[in-house]
Amino acid sequence: MSQIVDTLAGSGYGGLDEDKALDLLNRRPCVFFIDGFDELDASSREDPTELRRLKTRFPEARFVITSRPGEITSVGQVRECVITPPEDPAQCIISHGIPESLANRAVADMRNRKANAILTRPIFLSFVARLLRETPNAQIPSVPGLLMRRVVNDFYIPEMLKHQRMSTDYGLTLEEKGDVLDGLALVAFTIIDRHELSGITRSNCEGTLTQLFERKRRGNPPGDLAHNLFSALKLGGFLEETSQNTFRFSHDMFRDYFAACHLTTECGVKMFRASCKADLMALVMEKQKCMHAFDLLGDLQDPLAKREMIEWLVDRNPYLAARCFPRTPIVPSMEERLIQRLTGIVEDRMRAPYFARFEAVQALITIDSRECRTRLRAWLDADDPVLVGYLAGLCGVNPHRKFITGVGEWDMRA
Repeated sequence: MSQIVDTLAGSGYGGLDEDKALDLLNRRPCVFFIDGFDELDASSREDPTELRRLKTRFPEARFVITSRPGEITSVGQVRECVITPPEDPAQCIISHGIPESLANRAVADMRNRKANAILTRPIFLSFVARLLRETPNAQIPSVPGLLMRRVVNDFYIPEMLKHQRMSTDYGLTLEEKGDVLDGLALVAFTIIDRHELSGITRSNCEGTLTQLFERKRRGNPPGDLAHNLFSALKLGGFLEETSQNTFRFSHDMFRDYFAACHLTTECGVKMFRASCKADLMALVMEKQKCMHAFDLLGDLQDPLAKREMIEWLVDRNPYLAARCFPRTPIVPSMEERLIQRLTGIVEDRMRAPYFARFEAVQALITIDSRECRTRLRAWLDADDPVLVGYLAGLCGVNPHRKFITGVGEWDMRA
């Protein structure tokens, strides 16, 4: 329970003791994630007393347990779900009609450039296929944000505006491409900012677009243009209607990309101003609601602005700084400072909550440098059962001590 109390305190529920935490969890829907059940000793697996106690104490809670196959038979009322292997990126591209030789060449090139974020997501691979269909010898961007900019801005939006009904019914042509992009960006940002991820009402969406066109002095009146653009976005497949008669983006990645475009436009050169960075960080850190858009923002900013942003983040939120790190090379002194900040969190056994230490370990893995590997190898042999257990969970029972992460495979012997 002490770990649960620490986690809740770090999520904004300060001043909790165990009794208050129990009361809070009993009053609200909650899900317990129990990782590595198969790593318990045999007696604990065969007679999971602690797990039963948790289930008795929180009868309305749901439990998600990870384990290797066949190791949780002692736990009653379990619905087993099997995680399938990740899709082969070349086959995914081929399924979109791209010749095998071209798909294999593109995948090999992306692997050489460590474009792991693209290679592990089917939606990004579909964008790669679209780019190759248009330009077989195209240089594939190695980060998601720039890939989406190429495909969405150069293909999807123009194709939507070329549809016959766009000009005849809605008065929209290719000349309005900038307005369409600005409108999509503002709607996406508004959905995230207002916590309307499940869908935004038609009136709120049109109202948001109307305010945009009033500021741009576009449309006569602006409300008509907003209404037409809203209808066009539905026809173009960017917005889809939900069962609650609200509207959301057809894929969350479109929403996050356009929200990042809005942040890029709003910040611009102001990214160097501390006040603007503070406003952006306040938005991102509010329950991390804008985190994925923040990742894409790092792709879309110019290199100097990205370095400035990472430097600003190092002392304020090293976890976010590490998220930007693989996509933005920084000077060695800044890298050293970032590693020191994260290392200090990991080694602060007395004051740092468990979840903060684990986030710091994940951040160090993301940085993927020789210094980080040296520290992680040392921690595997440290006198810190909690940390060693967490690292062992990442390594599993692999005798070669390899981390499988979003940035690739680490051989801890290297």
